[in-house]
Amino acid sequence: MKSLTSLLLNSANKTSFLGNLLTGTVRGDLVFPFPAQEKEDEIIGTEITAKLEALLKDKVDRTQVDTTQSLPDGLFDELRDGGFMNLRDPVDYSGLGLSSFNTFRLIKQAAEYSTTVALAMAVQTSIGIGGYLKYIPEGSLRDFVLKHTKKRSISGNADAEPVGASHPKRFTTATLTEDSTAYILNGKKLYISNASIADILIVSARVCEQEQEITRLFFIETSSPGFQVTAKHEYMGLKGFPSVEIQLNNVRVPKEQVLVEPPLEGLTLSSHLTLMLGRIYMQVAPSVAIGELCTKWMRDYLKRRSSIDLPLEKYEALQNIVALSLAEVFAMQTVAEWSVLTEDQRNDLEPKLEQVVARNICANTCWRILDRTMSLMATEGYETAQSKKARGVTAIPVECCLRDARALRTQCGSDFC
Repeated sequence: MKSLTSLLLNSANKTSFLGNLLTGTVRGDLVFPFPAQEKEDEIIGTEITAKLEALLKDKVDRTQVDTTQSLPDGLFDELRDGGFMNLRDPVDYSGLGLSSFNTFRLIKQAAEYSTTVALAMAVQTSIGIGGYLKYIPEGSLRDFVLKHTKKRSISGNADAEPVGASHPKRFTTATLTEDSTAYILNGKKLYISNASIADILIVSARVCEQEQEITRLFFIETSSPGFQVTAKHEYMGLKGFPSVEIQLNNVRVPKEQVLVEPPLEGLTLSSHLTLMLGRIYMQVAPSVAIGELCTKWMRDYLKRRSSIDLPLEKYEALQNIVALSLAEVFAMQTVAEWSVLTEDQRNDLEPKLEQVVARNICANTCWRILDRTMSLMATEGYETAQSKKARGVTAIPVECCLRDARALRTQCGSDFC
């Protein structure tokens, strides 16, 4: 079995800036001129982002979601009806058909109102059924997926197991029936995003083919007999996020609903590739959004507070804290833009490795900015938004974002990897 890194670094028709850097070669010509979004595409994104913002501004309050630990009733139905759960899916199949960068813009916009909403949209867009369309050949499986896409079915990816998501072996089993028309799946999956609201899930399972154990992906409707939600996860942050544990008890999956791919170490190739761009949507976009919110909160705080007779905004040391944070937000946005615009515009470059690294850069940078915000705002930063609201002061949700941002460093692997 080939490793994913080997496949990406040895592509016959594409090169990678980071891949070259790893071998000691700095290819500035691969970065400059820096990519820019095409004007027509930018206009499309701006119009749709405005529609999403109007919906979220009316329906979602971060502090209320954090307090009630739930999203407003019917919100996902409204997001689905507006196409906001099908950002990149083909227009002919009820999707918005957005570019990769406009998708990033919309998820980032959602994160300004709720990290939970942004993450649910990102999961659906990246590692849900729409994210796999480019890897599914013509045939019955593609027709099955497109049928759900046209219905705007909500989806997710069921991969993690009690033994650990990074374990190379899947303990959920898929056994071929005697008549070879279907597989019978048994096992437990946990931390499955969107599973409690999903119509269909992509489930990884271990099969035995030609005396070899390999991982395959099974597209399972959640209404299937034997599919059961067994527990709801309550996280430190991300309140209201539809993440649950599921149990598969003799779930029958027609053979036509299996994605067959060449063997690869650990996950399947399509899982790796969708997850790489998915990290941009699931972690980078919310990280940039929270970083931008923090710089705004810090600047507003310095304007309205004084020390003795001097406004805080006049202190050079505090100005430097805000300036550093602004610079880091710009750096995060730049990393994201290059990683995503290259996906849209360059057929000669392979940006997948950069997309992986962007997750660590942005999630950890966001964490630094938040910590800085907590320090600068002192007790007002450490106090919950609910507590501030109760005593009649500006209810800035710094503490809530701190818990959400910690999750962004944890998702898709440890933050030190």
